[in-house]
Amino acid sequence: IEPEVEMSAEDQIRDRFYNIPNGPSPETVEAWKSRWGNEGVFVVSIAEADTYVLRYITSAEWEAMQKFMKEMSARANGNEQMLSDIDTSVKKKVIETCCLWPKIDDKFFTQKRAGLLDQLHYVVMMNSYFFAPQQVLAFTATL
Repeated sequence: IEPEVEMSAEDQIRDRFYNIPNGPSPETVEAWKSRWGNEGVFVVSIAEADTYVLRYITSAEWEAMQKFMKEMSARANGNEQMLSDIDTSVKKKVIETCCLWPKIDDKFFTQKRAGLLDQLHYVVMMNSYFFAPQQVLAFTATL
């Protein structure tokens, strides 16, 4: 009897993803990787019903969102509720832009668990290299 090999957390996530009925084909995944790079496409699988394929946000896309935020902030004129709504709108726009699968629709924002938007936004931003300064230092070495 061979000992059972325990799968890593990453392998478990990939396994869950590749076994989703009607999920993206391996060819589709390869096309995404060819466009966004081997390390530019990632899967987040919080639960089987909450599995998403995301990509990073580009500098041009982020610049456009920054412009949108500035315009909205000027209109908010210090109104705290409006400023909070801008933050949520930007998170939604990031997910709409960077979620490759499944297709994000209005039901996503109204019927999914409340924390999902924040978690997916966090994953996209981290994979777009929006790190805290201390985190960047962990990737730095003198030569």
